[in-house]
Amino acid sequence: MVLDEEPFYELPHEEPLHEHQQWWEPYIDCTLDDVLQQNFDPTERKLPVIILQVRKNNNKLLSTYQSRDSGKTKTSQYAPFHSSYDRLFLFGYRNSPNGRCFAIIRNSSATSKKLCATFTSDSTIVGATGYLLEPRYCNRNLTQDSNLPLLEVEEPFIQHQVLQHLSIPLQVDSMAPGETFFFQLVGVKLTLQTPYMCNSDCGGSQCDRLFLPATANQCGCFSIKTSSIITLQGMAIVKDNNNNELLKVNHRSWTFTKLCVAVTTDATLNSYKQQNLRPLRHHIRDLIQYVNNNDGWNICGWARRGAVHDVSDLKDGVKTRISEDIAAEDVSPHIVSIVPYRNTEEFLNVLGNMKHVVH
Repeated sequence: MVLDEEPFYELPHEEPLHEHQQWWEPYIDCTLDDVLQQNFDPTERKLPVIILQVRKNNNKLLSTYQSRDSGKTKTSQYAPFHSSYDRLFLFGYRNSPNGRCFAIIRNSSATSKKLCATFTSDSTIVGATGYLLEPRYCNRNLTQDSNLPLLEVEEPFIQHQVLQHLSIPLQVDSMAPGETFFFQLVGVKLTLQTPYMCNSDCGGSQCDRLFLPATANQCGCFSIKTSSIITLQGMAIVKDNNNNELLKVNHRSWTFTKLCVAVTTDATLNSYKQQNLRPLRHHIRDLIQYVNNNDGWNICGWARRGAVHDVSDLKDGVKTRISEDIAAEDVSPHIVSIVPYRNTEEFLNVLGNMKHVVH
């Protein structure tokens, strides 16, 4: 049974320019710096991006900051503005060598769904690559220091699969408080410690089930199933080819689950517990090591030092601030996708034959 599922915004029918070209392909690529310029003309421009997070509002107001110009130079003067919203979309600018990020805020469920109109209810939105068409800078930011600018678009997100081999390191030491960056680790080695199957807090696939229990109420899925779905979880440890540890984070993902395990509709958690746990872990270990030995993994994610401030609803007539800040000395990394560097059909077929199957 599916709750809260509404029809998606219908895309207008567009005839392609010719047999092999989509209507948006002639648009010219632009950079995030281009979009942030005051005199930028977005007409027939497209911005290559990756969707890093879709966060649903949990009955709070969002603080944004409007930049004020002083001549030709932007000053650090900002006016906070508190508004309600439906969903917050975090994006990474795909061609950025240092992992630049930005956000889009949608104020209603209808406008959120319009942005995601090219996805089906069974698609995975988080981690998708593609284009934003004719993006505009709203002259507002999610931080006082303009680290997370807000953009707006009229057209839905255009899905366009890109195998990203641009390495963008996770530069924790250089991150200032409030900064948000995404990272792309290319050809790295992966270990998944103590993997196990658990019931996900969300049975949908649009969020890729990345939200752990503490943040499950922020899941951005548009359709939520009433029953939890079994998902693989474990401590992901990422190292470079010199065995230097780059990342260590608790990770859960439906996409990664389907890569490692042939989950059947009649399987239960007991199918993966006790005497069934060791075979599961052996299959996962062998599959991961096979990829490690054949060019490794591409791992994408994002990290933030500090956090965006939310404002709670009125309480006793007083608007009180609820801080979600992480301590300034801490950085909270989030893995969005773990995929093999090799993505040929032949290689993926080999991995398919290595999946764990419940007998």
